[in-house]
Amino acid sequence: MEIIVVNEQKNKTFNFIINWSVISLIILFIIAIIVLFIYGIINFARGKVDYKRLNQLTKENTVIQRGIEYLESEIKSLNILIDSLAQRDTAFNHFSKLIPIKDFINEMIIEKAKGRIETDNKLSENLDKLLTRVEQQYSNTKAMVDYLNKKERLKDVIPSIPPVNGWFMRGFGYAPDPFTGTVKMHEGVDIAAPLGSPIIAPADGVVKKIQYTTDFGTVIEISHSEGFETVYAHCQNPAVRQGQSIKRGDVIAYVGTSGKTTGPHLHYEIRIDGIPVNPLDYIIPRGIVANE
Repeated sequence: MEIIVVNEQKNKTFNFIINWSVISLIILFIIAIIVLFIYGIINFARGKVDYKRLNQLTKENTVIQRGIEYLESEIKSLNILIDSLAQRDTAFNHFSKLIPIKDFINEMIIEKAKGRIETDNKLSENLDKLLTRVEQQYSNTKAMVDYLNKKERLKDVIPSIPPVNGWFMRGFGYAPDPFTGTVKMHEGVDIAAPLGSPIIAPADGVVKKIQYTTDFGTVIEISHSEGFETVYAHCQNPAVRQGQSIKRGDVIAYVGTSGKTTGPHLHYEIRIDGIPVNPLDYIIPRGIVANE
């Protein structure tokens, strides 16, 4: 290709010869530069978005990891409590068969250790599964712990141990009065014991009343939880005062002969919501023998 340039002022001409191959190379070079520039801009923008996304996912995974570690710690504490309670009461050993959650947590931790970064949906799905399992485990464990705690508390508030070491001389129910011979309701049991034998509280409670009556002599009434009350008659030398809180096994008085009595013994009653019940239905018979 030949190009002629004419300068009329100087009456001169200039001839240029351009090769088409050179023009093609120049055009291709310019196109290549433009393409590379556009590609670079696209990659830069994409890389910036990917970095932000990666950073966000990393932060989310860190939060989940911390949540897993916290839940693992809580579950470990609950399992320790379960084991402790199971040792104290073998009747509840079957609770130890609760579905373990540790395997599920370990699987998630292993996946994280492999450097696997999951999508939002996958992370949410796994977190929901984890929380569902934890809630189920916590609900089952809490119900068991609450039941066992209540059972443990009942051991302290139900009068299940003998108030004195001795032997039964008269039971609960209708029987002739030893002084009048009249058949009437005997609302407790009489336990014979040596004079001055210690009388203990068979359960935790509060001393409701201490009084003296003609028939029963020195009488002590103790209020317990769950509607239980206990009554101790023919006592001497009370070791407690009205309104005092007492624990199971505390000495409250001593066996005496106050009131109408044929000899030293303890008249003992258990009441539930004010109604007398047979103490033998609640006493674990240790330290007391039947009168033969």
